[in-house]
Amino acid sequence: MKAVLPTNKDIVEAFENGLEAVEALVVRQNTFVLQLIDRVEKLENRQSENSGDSGKPPSGDGLKKPVPRTGGLRQNSGRKSGGQPGRRGHRLEPVEKTDKTVIHPVCDCQQCGTDICDTAAAHTGRRPVFDLPAIQIETTEHQAEVWICPVCNHRNQACFPAEVTQPTQYCPRIKGHPVYFNCRHHIPADRSCQIIEDLSGRRVSQAMVIESSRKCAEQIQPFQQAVKERLKPGDAVHFDESGLRVGNKLHWLHVAGAPKMTYHTVDQKRGAEAMEAMDILPGFTGTAVHDHQKPYFQYDHC
Repeated sequence: MKAVLPTNKDIVEAFENGLEAVEALVVRQNTFVLQLIDRVEKLENRQSENSGDSGKPPSGDGLKKPVPRTGGLRQNSGRKSGGQPGRRGHRLEPVEKTDKTVIHPVCDCQQCGTDICDTAAAHTGRRPVFDLPAIQIETTEHQAEVWICPVCNHRNQACFPAEVTQPTQYCPRIKGHPVYFNCRHHIPADRSCQIIEDLSGRRVSQAMVIESSRKCAEQIQPFQQAVKERLKPGDAVHFDESGLRVGNKLHWLHVAGAPKMTYHTVDQKRGAEAMEAMDILPGFTGTAVHDHQKPYFQYDHC
């Protein structure tokens, strides 16, 4: 039974009713205090819980995530720190031919001060330095000449290159960089644009990144189809699906993976409809490794 804190009225009435009433009041107060102590202890214990000592998920640990205690698992190997005898080291090797050379001449003898500028050098010390050139957007203007035939007065115009289709446009190399950042390294489109601006001084739009990614996806369709066809007759393929946010809505990333190739596709569905649309399991005859989701068992030929 939960005790209730006595009020001032209860205390006055207890003293008016004699010793037994006062003793009952004290017992009631003690019970209430013990309940408060027990509640505080439970709250303190709950606050100190983490994913390692309770059912709390790791995402709830926040910034107080405990550091794994792995120090005690390591044993002293008895070897000195650093590279071991026989280890082949790696370093930046010099190259035979460099892009440019900077000569640092000696004009005066460092001992007697004699002018030796006209004396041939006995030896040259070489120290190649590797660097990236400054990234600068280069603009190329394509001009298609127009000629009027002096005989028939026909207007003749040269053709622009096939890839030059707009009055002004970016070349594939500039389009490829933000697509690489966004699709390969999962950097958001706006941050990919910011990287291009920081490196080159020119801002590209998010719309360009999205459109370039779409065109890139179209161009690699033959490769994706080839991967799919190579997976179908495979010996063993791992199938899985993971939740993925697309436009703030839940979609599913379906994966079919073998040791040397992996096929990905995104679908709004998780089960049989998406597996049919992926079009690998329907024709797969090897060993399918999966998490025993029910739709997998409709394929009894693998």
